[in-house]
Amino acid sequence: MTQVTLKSGKSRPVVSGHPWVFSGAIAKVEKPGDDFVEVLDDEGRSLGFGLLSEHSDIRIRMAPSLSAPLGVAEFAASITAALNRRMTLGLGDDDHNAFRLVNSEGDGLPGLIVDHLGKVLTVQITTAPMFRRLHTIVEALQQVFPDHQVLRIPPPEFVATKERFSIEFGWEGTPGPDEVTVREGAVRFLIPTDRMQKTGHYADMRIHREWVSRISRGKRVLDAYSYSGGFGLHAAAGGASEVVCVDSSADACEAVRRNAELNGFGVQTQQSKVDDFLRSSFDRGSRFDIVILDPPKLAPSKKHVTGALRLYESLAIQAVRIIEEGILCVGSCSEAIGLYELERVMANVQARTDRRMSTIYVGTQSPDHPYPTSMPEGRYLTFLAVQVSPA
Repeated sequence: MTQVTLKSGKSRPVVSGHPWVFSGAIAKVEKPGDDFVEVLDDEGRSLGFGLLSEHSDIRIRMAPSLSAPLGVAEFAASITAALNRRMTLGLGDDDHNAFRLVNSEGDGLPGLIVDHLGKVLTVQITTAPMFRRLHTIVEALQQVFPDHQVLRIPPPEFVATKERFSIEFGWEGTPGPDEVTVREGAVRFLIPTDRMQKTGHYADMRIHREWVSRISRGKRVLDAYSYSGGFGLHAAAGGASEVVCVDSSADACEAVRRNAELNGFGVQTQQSKVDDFLRSSFDRGSRFDIVILDPPKLAPSKKHVTGALRLYESLAIQAVRIIEEGILCVGSCSEAIGLYELERVMANVQARTDRRMSTIYVGTQSPDHPYPTSMPEGRYLTFLAVQVSPA
């Protein structure tokens, strides 16, 4: 087996549980040729095993859930363990069959993401070592889930370029259905398999959709950047008196209409840019009790943070104008924009609108998206709700 020895002083993060070893931390590589490697400290003591990406700055990702020889049996055991952890969270039954099954480093399987969507498993590979084992992973998934079908999802282009591999969107083996119906508690969703966004359902926001449902009875609710209507449909399930879903995509609006019909909900859709809709709502005198702003990733890197925060502030100011007294919810799926940044935005909004704002709810990604405790980079999602009141 290939052995990688770290430089003096570079083993502490690994000992503390951080799964990444950067190229600059490596002193030497012995018996090169294998990408499943044993990592040693500068005194030759074993720190565990990991997967080596020869072209990445993150040269090794520790893989505590894997053991040699990384065949079907080893992957099946790791996937089964991940499934059992989800079942302890109350997921995996007929009422909760849309969830993240494998979350890369969070499940000790770096470079592998698997979502469970009814009878479909979506697989996204983000590292070269996992790409080399794609067929082994698929076989392991089919062993654990013999009645499911597997759909390959390409990684973001910059990831594939850095790791030097490519994957085409498509089914493994027999083609699966054109759409799949999943259930998220009281709400059902139709997910088209031929034009999925990311890995299909944004299950990382599930617990926050459920929270919105609990506070929506009798309320007028606006779900901005609605995509398939996750927040709006949960608000309707919770007894909202009015639900409006806004998205600039015609396909997204059609998805909301179909999902509303599937559930028997009366939900309005509006194809529009969100900032345009917020302005026109104020001009028309339309008011809401709950507004959810859940835009796509606005800050993919730190260089985008300033512009993203400016946009968040502008949107939040417009949203507050159509809330006489109620709740504004804001989501960020950018690791660079967390709770501190969003609360700063809300403080600026309060100063500019002369409204009183109090934080009432804070959360991160749903628990089926775990991350190593020593890896703060894994906490990429923030959801913040503030009570908006007259000054």
